[in-house]
Amino acid sequence: MASQDRFLCLGPPKYLEELYLKQFRAKYDIEILDSADRKAVQHDLPRKTASPGPFNTLVVSMATHPYEPFDEDLLGALVPGCKIIASASFGYNEFDVNWMTTAGIWSTSTRNAGAIENANAFGLTVLYYNHHRLPIVYEFQYHATYCETLGNVLSTSDIMNVHCHLNAETTNLISKKEFVSNEEVHFVNTARGPIVDEMTLTEALESEKFPSINPYFLASKKCFVQRHLGCLTDAAFARAEMECLENIMSLFLTGRPVASVDENMVQYKTY
Repeated sequence: MASQDRFLCLGPPKYLEELYLKQFRAKYDIEILDSADRKAVQHDLPRKTASPGPFNTLVVSMATHPYEPFDEDLLGALVPGCKIIASASFGYNEFDVNWMTTAGIWSTSTRNAGAIENANAFGLTVLYYNHHRLPIVYEFQYHATYCETLGNVLSTSDIMNVHCHLNAETTNLISKKEFVSNEEVHFVNTARGPIVDEMTLTEALESEKFPSINPYFLASKKCFVQRHLGCLTDAAFARAEMECLENIMSLFLTGRPVASVDENMVQYKTY
C-alpha cells in the first residue's frame, strides 16, 4: 500500500463497529501507537515513524489528558510526512493548531451538535454573536438574528448559552461586565470552564444576579452542578471516531477534510 495511505491511531479505536473498521482497513494501512502517556509517546513515536516509514495521518480519540498538550515537542517526529491530525473531541484547545498549520498539517475536530436547532424546537427566539456573521441562508433556515456585540445579546436574552472554543482570546470571555448586563438571565456554559471567570460567577450567584470545579459551586444551593459528561455514551463516541475517519477519507479523496479547525480559525474565528 502506498505510503500516503498510512495513518496512525493514538490508542486503538474502541467504539467503532468492527464491520466499519474492517472496511476501512481494507483501503488504508492502520497502525496503533498504544503508548500510556506523553513521555511514552515521545519515546515511541520517532521509532514508529522511522520504520517502515512516515505517517501522513494521526487519529486522536478520547481520554487525551495523559498526552497533552499536542504540540511540536510531542508530535515533531510526524513532520514533514503528516498531513492531517483528526481528533474525536469537539474542543481543540489542547492542540497547538498554529504549529500544525505552519507545519502544513490539517487539524480537525468533531462538529457542533446544533444548539440553534434545539432552541428552535422549544420555540425560542435566537440571538447570536460571532466575530463573523453567518450567511443569510443559515439565519433564515434557523430563524437566528445576528447581534453586533456580545453585550447586545446578553442585555436582551433570557437564556445565555455559551458555545466557543477555549483560547487566549476567549479565556474569561464571560466576566463581571457580562454578568451585570442582565440580572434575570439563565446562564448555560456548554463550552470549556475557563471561558467563564469563576470568581465573578461566584459573586454573581451570591448577589443573586442569577435566579436560582471549585468547592463553592458544589456547596451552593444557587446553582446545579453536573460533571463534564459531554456526549458520554458509547454511541456518541463511535460517531466521533467515525467522523475522524470521514475527515481522513475526505482529505484523501477531495484534498480537504470535512471539519477543518484551521479554516475555522482563519475564516470564522468562531465564538
